[in-house]
Amino acid sequence: MDIKCIVHGSLSHNYKDVSQVIELFSKNGIDVIAPKLGEIIGKTDGFVHMSTDIDKDRRLTELQYLNNINKLDKNSFCYYVNINNGLIGTTTSYELGITQILGIRQIFMKPVKDHPIYIPENSIWAPEKLIEFIQINGTIPNPVINTEDHKIINFLFSIQETKIAAGAIIEDASINYGNEEKEILLVKTHKWNNSYSIIGEEIKRNENMNAALQTAIFNQTGIESTVTTDICAFNEIPGPYHKIIKPRIFIDKITLATNKNVKINPEEYESFQWIQPSIALKQLNLEPNARKTITDYVHLL
Repeated sequence: MDIKCIVHGSLSHNYKDVSQVIELFSKNGIDVIAPKLGEIIGKTDGFVHMSTDIDKDRRLTELQYLNNINKLDKNSFCYYVNINNGLIGTTTSYELGITQILGIRQIFMKPVKDHPIYIPENSIWAPEKLIEFIQINGTIPNPVINTEDHKIINFLFSIQETKIAAGAIIEDASINYGNEEKEILLVKTHKWNNSYSIIGEEIKRNENMNAALQTAIFNQTGIESTVTTDICAFNEIPGPYHKIIKPRIFIDKITLATNKNVKINPEEYESFQWIQPSIALKQLNLEPNARKTITDYVHLL
């Protein structure tokens, strides 16, 4: 049995219950990849800060938490601990919307009362009963779709056709830049009307995002790289380049390259530059999505 899950719930109100579910799942062979609970060290507007958090910025903490979705596969699920009269809270509601758009199996402890989400039948399971089902069947329970809900289902499937694209700010890690900005790799492409952009790739459902991005970088540039840090996630910014047929969400990350020996595919790109990001923002004709990512990247430095 190789089943992964992410547990969601308000740590501000349901910390004990979330902890018990994580412990119960883990003891019974379910790989809980997030959250990694520790001691509560503070709160900001209801957002709980843990001793295990990598960063004090709650926005970055939430992005890092959501990045664990990349580790889920077809035999994975998200479990929602909504113990307080079925209420899930603001942050968990945000996470719920993302996982539904991505088509990830969602299972709830109780019916949801504070979110107008469509929940298929066979999606409400107490943790003990869910464990029993998994141990007997070796898989998670499938949702049961009521044919009367066909309008909702058709619309939900159309939403789930949203494309996810991962992009890379590729840093030159071959030398020590000291206090100066590292050079990053930008490519000039006809796909963006001969503007400069970053290397990226659309991600298939249940595909590991970091691995797919590293493969795309190698295939498109010949460079071996390592994904390190999330930068931003946003809806594609439209421009006078191409018609957006299906919406795309861009999730962009920092990657490290150990050399600058780029071999671009001439069918994809016209040229490339290694350039410091602040200079690129001032001097290059950047397509709007790349400009946003580079701007956010500079703010992280």
